[in-house]
Amino acid sequence: MQFGLSIINMLGSSWKEAAFQQCLSELNADYSEHENRIGKNWEFPRLGLELSSRGDILYFIFYHFDTEATRQQIYQPYTGELPAGISRSDTRKDVRKKLFRYPWSSERAIPCTPNYVIIWDSYELSAFEILVATNEGPELLQHLSLTLYNKESAEYSSELIFLTEQ
Repeated sequence: MQFGLSIINMLGSSWKEAAFQQCLSELNADYSEHENRIGKNWEFPRLGLELSSRGDILYFIFYHFDTEATRQQIYQPYTGELPAGISRSDTRKDVRKKLFRYPWSSERAIPCTPNYVIIWDSYELSAFEILVATNEGPELLQHLSLTLYNKESAEYSSELIFLTEQ
């Protein structure tokens, strides 16, 4: 399993656990760590990856592909494996097929860059939400995020397998 998928297995775990600390070291990349009133954030600019916790529980992963941060060369585009067999070259339609569902919500967002529209598709599972952002033209992935909603959900284990073993 590549690092992009192994970090998904840490969702719902405490960042204080040895397994989480080992996973961070296995990423083998420089990172910055910041605390805020909600929890902690870990930023891996060279990997195009961000992690966030609520309290001491990891609940959020953000993958940069073609974001404002990558265009300004603050982050490198993420090149590792993605959840549910999604790939960087997938279109919105490809993502729907791989997730076996339509998004429960879709929104158009107009960022600061003129003539550049992003579409956010939110896919809700029982324990997780996957947010996929594509640009409106050729529908290339801009970013993807994975949020843990409920580790106590009866579907948590099966959804974790679905996300990591595609």
